[in-house]
Order: sequence, then C-alpha cells, then structure tokens
Amino acid sequence: MRKDYESLALRFHLERRMFPALSKESRKSAHLCAEMYHYQGQREWALHGISEAVEENNRVGDLTAEDRVEQAWTQGVILMTAGRNAEAIPVLKFVVERHYIDFPHVAEATEALILSLARTGHVNEAEAYLKLWNDHAKPDVEQRLVMMNEIAAARARAD
Repeated sequence: MRKDYESLALRFHLERRMFPALSKESRKSAHLCAEMYHYQGQREWALHGISEAVEENNRVGDLTAEDRVEQAWTQGVILMTAGRNAEAIPVLKFVVERHYIDFPHVAEATEALILSLARTGHVNEAEAYLKLWNDHAKPDVEQRLVMMNEIAAARARAD
C-alpha cells in the first residue's frame, strides 16, 4: 500500500507543477499531495504541502463552504499527528462546528479535537466534546476508553 501513496504523491506533485500557479487544479493537487505524504508518515512534507494549499486557497478565496470544511479536516489531522495540537484545535473546532450535513468525518474530527484538547491541557473542554462525541458518534467501549484515558492522563499531568 505504501507504494501506492508514493506514486500518488509523485502524481499530485507533478500535476501541481503542470497547472497554472494558483489555479483550482494546482491547489487541489497540493492538498492531495499533502494527504499522500501524511499517509506515508512524512509529517514535515505533509505540513508544508497543506500549509501551502491553505495559504493559496485563502489568497484566492474561491472555496465553497464544503471545500473549506474538507480542507480544515485534512489540515487539522496533519497538524495533530505532527504533534502541533495547539494549532490543530481551532481548525478541528471549525470542522466539528461547521461541517456540512453529509460530511463523513465528523466523528473522527471530534475525536481528533478531544485528543488535541487533552494533550494541550484543556481538560474541561475535552470532556465537553467527549460528551458530544458520545452522544452523536455512539463509539464502542474501546474507543470511549481510549478517549477517557487520554483525558485522565491530561488531568493527572495538570495536578
């Protein structure tokens, strides 16, 4: 599977160079390339790629509301997995609070937000989102225990 991500990253990198700068296609290729680097565990490349895509999308300003949620989802996950939880929090909150009706990653975005909040010591807020996540995502016992343990560890660090 890893080779598929490597090939796709190369494809999207080449597409980015082929399309005109700041074109919708070039920015989409940057976004997708960042995702492929993320899937390969290449955090720095993923961070660089998604940061570039976000900056260019903000400069052009033509994303739909759904596009902004999708972009924020990718950016938030990349930031969180790179250990940049404080930066991930506002991005993931945007996803959780502004997602569109059929957005398929609400539960995962909420889970990532809970982890980022706990890891940065925002225990009460993590617990509030945990309640929301429990009520809406209906996680299984194992998933719930992982989140509760993360929050408990954060609370212990704070004490």
